[in-house]
Amino acid sequence: MSRFESLSSNDYHLNILPATPKIDLSLPQGESGGFYGNAGEFLAGAGAGLWAAGVTATTIFSSAASVRSFGSGGGGGTPPRQGFSWTPTLPSLASSFRSMSSFSKAVGDGSSTGLAGGWADVTGRKIYITSPYDVVFATERGLKDHLGWLLEHEKYAESWELVDKHPEIINGEKSEENLVYDQDSVTHNDTDNEADTESIAITDTDSDDKSTIREVKRQRGPQFMFTAAEKEKRRIGELWIGRLVGQNQWTQAAGICDKVLGTSTRWEHWVWVFEAAGKVKEITPYIPRERLTPPIPSAIYESVLAHWLHEDRMFFQRLLLEDWGVDKGLFDLDVVADFVRRRVKGDEEELEDIRQRRRHAYRGWRLSSRGKEKEGDDDDSKKEAQIEEGWRLLQLCLAKLYMAMKHPREALGCYMRLKAEPEVMSLIKEYYLLDTVKDNIANLLMLRITREQLTTTPLDELKQLTAPAVDLLVAEAGHGIVGPERVVQQLDEAPEMEDGGRILLFIYLRRLWEADRQLVEESWADLAVQLWAEYDRPLLMEFLTASQGYSLDKAAQICEARNYIPELVHLLSKTGQNKRALYLIIDRLHDVAHAIMFAKQQDEKDLWDDLISYSMDKPDFVRGLLENVGVSSGGSRGGVEVVKLVRGIPEGLKVEGLKGAIQKVLREYAVQWSVAEGVARVLRGEVHGRMDELKKRSRKGVKFEVRIEQAMPGAFEPETGSKGAVCAGCHHQFVFHGRFNPEVPIPFFLVY
Repeated sequence: MSRFESLSSNDYHLNILPATPKIDLSLPQGESGGFYGNAGEFLAGAGAGLWAAGVTATTIFSSAASVRSFGSGGGGGTPPRQGFSWTPTLPSLASSFRSMSSFSKAVGDGSSTGLAGGWADVTGRKIYITSPYDVVFATERGLKDHLGWLLEHEKYAESWELVDKHPEIINGEKSEENLVYDQDSVTHNDTDNEADTESIAITDTDSDDKSTIREVKRQRGPQFMFTAAEKEKRRIGELWIGRLVGQNQWTQAAGICDKVLGTSTRWEHWVWVFEAAGKVKEITPYIPRERLTPPIPSAIYESVLAHWLHEDRMFFQRLLLEDWGVDKGLFDLDVVADFVRRRVKGDEEELEDIRQRRRHAYRGWRLSSRGKEKEGDDDDSKKEAQIEEGWRLLQLCLAKLYMAMKHPREALGCYMRLKAEPEVMSLIKEYYLLDTVKDNIANLLMLRITREQLTTTPLDELKQLTAPAVDLLVAEAGHGIVGPERVVQQLDEAPEMEDGGRILLFIYLRRLWEADRQLVEESWADLAVQLWAEYDRPLLMEFLTASQGYSLDKAAQICEARNYIPELVHLLSKTGQNKRALYLIIDRLHDVAHAIMFAKQQDEKDLWDDLISYSMDKPDFVRGLLENVGVSSGGSRGGVEVVKLVRGIPEGLKVEGLKGAIQKVLREYAVQWSVAEGVARVLRGEVHGRMDELKKRSRKGVKFEVRIEQAMPGAFEPETGSKGAVCAGCHHQFVFHGRFNPEVPIPFFLVY
């Protein structure tokens, strides 16, 4: 029979010790170095020894102190099965303390095999069951024990969450005393300054030797100070990441990087790991988007950007401009701009090769028997469209980089190539960059239109699309930056003019004429005539009428070539070719009213005769002349013209509406005769009245006196004996220079 089978329930005793704070297990020493030098220290030592005896009962029972004693006689023996009472015989107090002291030292030194370095470190409740042969000991485990178990079983996710939720496991009650200097968070430049550091001591109770820090150098700055829990979280997190990487779970590992990595050096390490494994796609979304302190090396961001530049340009653009941004200082703008420029140049060369192949293929292009184009052409077109789309994305990125680098001129060039009209106009106005585009005026005006639109878009719409650029050029015309001469020359010689004519030149010159008519008339009058004739005929007539600076011969040639008869008639009248002008009106315009008006304006009898003679074989003109000539023809020749016209009508000529036209003329003449007769009667009445008054006054004598003044030297003197007017009072003859004086009465005068 086993010795345990002989025991009853009364042989087992259950004891519980409450949770107590951690105590000092060192043996008491007196002031004089004796064992009982001080009573207080002795009692403390005794309590400590008893506590150690309770905690480490296994050790006690396995030692010489663990003996059974029945009664007072000592001696061993089997205790009675029922109703027994026994008291173990303990060693002397001194020997007990010596035993406890040695055990306490062993526990304090961490030589015990317990999880946390000895049972003395466990602060939870203790439960132990004693029997004559054994002691069963149990203790309440804490969070720290749970963390150790999780790490031992490589449950890093749960370990990290536990430390994150309960940092006091690592930090202790006073976390501020556990601040540590993290060497991993400092770059080489940060550690060069050794004068700004101080030494601090750290006591770490963690059982993991890798995370225990005894003495560190602390940087004077909060950016390098971390709690022990934070550093432990990073250590556990990297173990977590390493395990996932080892299991080829790169996506999950990348997500954990964003969660657990907190220093630039660790980010640098893991990004290089992902890039070396070809897993840039997985780590890119989690790379910090804000600048850390100290910052992550710019080479990290630059290498990732270079990867996406070759793999996915749309994602590269979003990453550069939106996610990371060009103004956060995460990467070197010059480096990124350089490899973007190289890629743009490569795209342009590739596009040029495709277009060259297309031009060569077009010369020998033939349709297949089915009427379909070659498949190679379709492939080239798709590839060209794809490359061009990527090229536009890179141009936009390059423009943003230039603006961040404070290079607005280079950015303006990128926006010009992209035809980004709002950005171009904004840069030109904000940085006064009009001189940058002084040799590229045509492209400036075509920011919102294409070559195809030059020939297909209505003129009014083209004016609206080019209005901002045209207004800018017109406003700068008088400042000398980009003069009208340069603009006119470039637009007149631009290759775009081959397809769309000179419509851009017309739009600019038209706007310039509205702003400064004299400048246009003096410098480009003949060019204006050509452009007006091509694009704005109503403006041409206005210009021909108001301006005098153009060449009449050139203008006449242009109008004649374009069959602009009214304009040509005006030019011929200015050169004195009235008959030719009248003939054009009759023969080309068939406009009787215009012909009559032209004859009235010139007011020449020969023109009226020519008009009648030209119209005799044209029934419509005969009727038109009868309706418009007559009283409305003006002048004293109106009636004559009508008579001549009626008499000149050839016999047998059928004139539709002739009767009505003649009746109209007769009615007009009847009205005119009636008015003239009434006017004549009124005039005759007035003439008779005036004649009667004249006769009455002629029969009356008028009394007057004449005062003789001395004749002026050289005045005319009448010859002697000549008859003349003689004053009846003084009998002197009147002289021619004499003056009538109303104050001197003249009774009468006699004429001999």
